[in-house]
Amino acid sequence: MEMQNPDRKLSQFLEEERSFLEELEKVDLNKNWDRFQRTLEAKSKQTSALPFSRKYRFLIRAAAAAVLLLLVSTALYITTYLPAHHMLQARAEPGHTDIILSDGTAISLNEGGVLTYPEKLKRRERAVNLSGEAFFQVERVKKSPFYVFVGGMTVRVTGTAFNIREDAIATIEVAVTEGEVIFYESGREDEAVRITAGHRSLYRADQHMFETEETGSENFLFWRTGTLIYEDTPLQEVFEELEMYFNREITVKDPEILQNRWYSVHQGQTLSEIIEELCVYFDLECIASNDTIRVQRKRP
Repeated sequence: MEMQNPDRKLSQFLEEERSFLEELEKVDLNKNWDRFQRTLEAKSKQTSALPFSRKYRFLIRAAAAAVLLLLVSTALYITTYLPAHHMLQARAEPGHTDIILSDGTAISLNEGGVLTYPEKLKRRERAVNLSGEAFFQVERVKKSPFYVFVGGMTVRVTGTAFNIREDAIATIEVAVTEGEVIFYESGREDEAVRITAGHRSLYRADQHMFETEETGSENFLFWRTGTLIYEDTPLQEVFEELEMYFNREITVKDPEILQNRWYSVHQGQTLSEIIEELCVYFDLECIASNDTIRVQRKRP
């Protein structure tokens, strides 16, 4: 997780203190004190209190101001700069695991994923670490960006919904369904890409490059929704997605088969059921063996 420079923290703290003192100087202490004394006199007619000398008035006002300044400064420093509560770690069970953070942000963690997060998020900067895949619905908090650190990359948002997937070949994909996010190599925000709703960006670590495109559908959320929708989709793209979502190889040697286009909606079906439906529709033959499914034309 990225750590803020201590000198920068101190500078920010001193600047906030300076601003607070400037505001404090604008307060008319004499006027407020006189109003307070008149209130006491009105509520205590039976007792005639001796008036304070100007010396004691000044000391009391100075002490009150000092105590107020100390309390506000301490609260500001604790809530802004001191470490958050102890860190928690969630590991997704089979299927997926849902998590709600202290700010109301909702996260669905895909099977095998690991999320590390503070029990209580900081006020000025909310941040979590991810390994694997997760869908985020980030609660918007004014002047408090939300950071996800994953595989040497950073995703920065304010309030939006998006999916992050880190795979075994050092690629990270961010797909946005609502709002927009900033995606960049950690420490290199000046080279960030902006991803808006309906788009996704794939970062290839071996090439240090981003590939951004329209998502076309929300099939990338199949692990969470169990739904696949194909509308005039080439079978090559269909098979590539099915391989990724079900972690099983599909081989097709005839390139003409891959040019066929598929219209279908699948909800909660297994890979075998989807492939069987597809093969019946296109009059193909599907042969399953171990972790591979071979698709070919029917033999005469």
